[in-house]
Amino acid sequence: MKFLIAFINIDVSVSAKLLGDVSTISSVRHEIVDSSDPLYSECESIRDIEALFEKAHNYPYNNDIVYCPDSKAKVLTVQPLPSSL
Repeated sequence: MKFLIAFINIDVSVSAKLLGDVSTISSVRHEIVDSSDPLYSECESIRDIEALFEKAHNYPYNNDIVYCPDSKAKVLTVQPLPSSL
C-alpha cells in the first residue's frame, strides 16, 4: 500500500523563542512511501509510518545523532492512497 506523507522542515538552529515563527518553517512538502519498501514493510499502522518517516529523515544512521542538526522533519499527515496509484 502507498501513503502520501505531508511534512515540513523546521529550522531548529534558532532560539526556542523563535521556534514556530513562519521564517523557521518550510512550505509543506509531500512524499509517497510504499509499505512494500523494506524500510516500511514492518509498519502496522499509520502511526508506525509517521514515526519511521521522521526517524528516517532525522536520525537515519544513529538513534542518538540528528542527521542535520539545524533542521528536523515533522510529519503533518499520512494518507493512504488508492491502490491504482
